[in-house]
Amino acid sequence: MIRFLSPFVAAPLAVAAILASPAAAATTVTYSGAGALIPDNSFTLSTIEIADSFLIDDVNLSIDGLSHNFSGDVQFFLSKGDVVVQLFRNHGFNSYLRDTLTFDDAAATAITSFPLVDIAVYRPFQALGAFNGLNSAGTWTLKAADTSGGVSGVYGGWRLELTPSVMAAAPEPGAWALMIVGFGAAGAMLRQRRRVAVTA
Repeated sequence: MIRFLSPFVAAPLAVAAILASPAAAATTVTYSGAGALIPDNSFTLSTIEIADSFLIDDVNLSIDGLSHNFSGDVQFFLSKGDVVVQLFRNHGFNSYLRDTLTFDDAAATAITSFPLVDIAVYRPFQALGAFNGLNSAGTWTLKAADTSGGVSGVYGGWRLELTPSVMAAAPEPGAWALMIVGFGAAGAMLRQRRRVAVTA
């Protein structure tokens, strides 16, 4: 025999199922910025304007086409608003910087390690986690500095990878309709039972 759940049971179960829907999987979004000359004993700025608005769960950054013959002169900073993170601070002494340098808080190797390895992933000097919880929208700035005279450098571009915070998905319009119907049926059944009880 097929038995149907009463509205008193069905409605709460429907609500629970909707609220228990799995959250959407986090997807990393990548934004690209222009490269620049790293002038001798000076600095340069490159910005990325982000229109997308979401809360940040994780930040990674890659500097591409990097070339500098004396890493001990070099500093990199990432900033958004009042938050400033120093990624690289004169590390490696006289090491060459080449190709791609990626910063990730989860990397196994710290940027303070010697010698630096080309096309590698490092933990930054200061944690990029300082940006977690902030809104993505706005101006992001990469500052590249040469802190001593004698040698200049260059980089071809940079990539900012932002992972949005995973939020529980909001109920779809159809789900809201089912909830309303379920609660309406439960209310109608309750009123019917009350009328029967009074008549008896």
